[in-house]
Amino acid sequence: MAEMKDKKGQGRGEMMAEQRKAMEGKMAAILTPEQLAKWKSNQEKMQQRMQQRMNERQGGGMGDDRPQGGGGNMEN
Repeated sequence: MAEMKDKKGQGRGEMMAEQRKAMEGKMAAILTPEQLAKWKSNQEKMQQRMQQRMNERQGGGMGDDRPQGGGGNMEN
């Protein structure tokens, strides 16, 4: 079962890499070199933030940054 998940994850990763490469080609055709460099930088930052969030979620449970309590605006 774990082996199947690994293969599925690898296939997804390859597909995402192909999509990113295709998008980068499209953006290169539209943007100036300076704009493209900034776009790439922003994409890398976004990827890092997503990876960090995924790592935090895999850590399990609620972190200290989440509010504790019932939530919402409940009036009694």
